[in-house]
Amino acid sequence: MADRVLRFEVDGPPRAKRRARIGKHGGYTPESTREYERRIRAAAIDAKRKAGWDDEDVIEGPVHVIVMFRVAGKGKKTVVIVRQVDESFMPKVKVRPDLDNALKAVLDGLQPPQGNGVDALAPILVKDDRQVVGVFTMFEAQAKRFEDFMEGEMRDEREGR
Repeated sequence: MADRVLRFEVDGPPRAKRRARIGKHGGYTPESTREYERRIRAAAIDAKRKAGWDDEDVIEGPVHVIVMFRVAGKGKKTVVIVRQVDESFMPKVKVRPDLDNALKAVLDGLQPPQGNGVDALAPILVKDDRQVVGVFTMFEAQAKRFEDFMEGEMRDEREGR
């Protein structure tokens, strides 16, 4: 299963994951978030089937994920590319944070602190993390291999693959 790639699109405007809410019957995820996640799952399952994968097939081991959010004009959508990469991309540590959670902490740390009792004079770099329009992030310093991967993905996208 080396070098498996799956590309799919989710029509409609991209949605941010909203925070879980607490109701009278416990915690719940807002319906708009659940609906967007269902559409992503449905598009991924459809792409797997069109690519000839079995429903039970999953990529095991390290993957690179590229996501592009088209938010302007007609044809608003989310484009997702998932590519299996070899084990040399896997960080050599046993315990590490989820990449998305580590990135979220960094982006939140770039903006002014929120809430009561925060240091109003705390240094900031951006007013709001909504200003961030692109992020490339990964564990470990594999810059050359990542550049090669991105070059291939951009070439495939230009050639319509």
